[in-house]
Amino acid sequence: MESLTNDPTTTTNTATATATATPAANATAVPTPLIPPSSIRPATTLHLTLGVLSLPTPSQVLSAISLLHSLDLAKLLSESSPSSPPPPPPAAAAANTNTNTNTNTNASNTNGDGDGNDAAVPPPPLKISLKGLSAMHSDLDPSKTSVLYATPTDPTSRLQPFCARVRRIFADAGYILPSPGLVLHATIVNTIYARARRRPKRGCGDGRGKGRGKMTIDARGVVERYAGYEWMRDVRVERVGICEMGAREVGGEGEVRYVEVAGREMP
Repeated sequence: MESLTNDPTTTTNTATATATATPAANATAVPTPLIPPSSIRPATTLHLTLGVLSLPTPSQVLSAISLLHSLDLAKLLSESSPSSPPPPPPAAAAANTNTNTNTNTNASNTNGDGDGNDAAVPPPPLKISLKGLSAMHSDLDPSKTSVLYATPTDPTSRLQPFCARVRRIFADAGYILPSPGLVLHATIVNTIYARARRRPKRGCGDGRGKGRGKMTIDARGVVERYAGYEWMRDVRVERVGICEMGAREVGGEGEVRYVEVAGREMP
């Protein structure tokens, strides 16, 4: 198996995201869209990133897969209820977690891989909605951004703590690369996929850095327009998985998605 940097995700069924913007008043007769159509991500790629894994060797890939399969997702989800006690601090969790990449047999307390008594009554399915548009990076400034995302919400308030628990397990095992924190988001627009497009004419609100720098857009108008827009409602989170970095076409029928290395069905 090729050494990969993998991206654990929760996948969902989603409606197609079709955010576009009204051209500026001084645009030409045939205006270039503010948001290049090729930068709008297909519905089949929408996911919630829990963290980027560093797995440089095949054995580490296999160990991460083993760790994923050891999780008691039902117990973790039940423990993510607002009425549940908070998880133990990282130091205590580390004491119960075997971080040896060759085995995870001692990780039962942290991983929720118990005797099944706590999961006798399955927790209700985790359902989420995606709402609004926000800017990623550039200090969250929508006037100069390359990524727009929708924010996931759930009426039971279990999504964030559940994802944080799963992320912590992989972090304690030494697999997740350092990052500022867990910001759950579903990417709707990413201009990295529109780099091949020609530079638009002036007045279209699009800019680039020097040379082949990242394309940025002034998305203030579209962010305001879709501030309360609901992209999907009450869709069940179906899987937790480890995926290869970067979505690509699969199946020869033009469908673009992330290739799953390993996955688990959600309760």
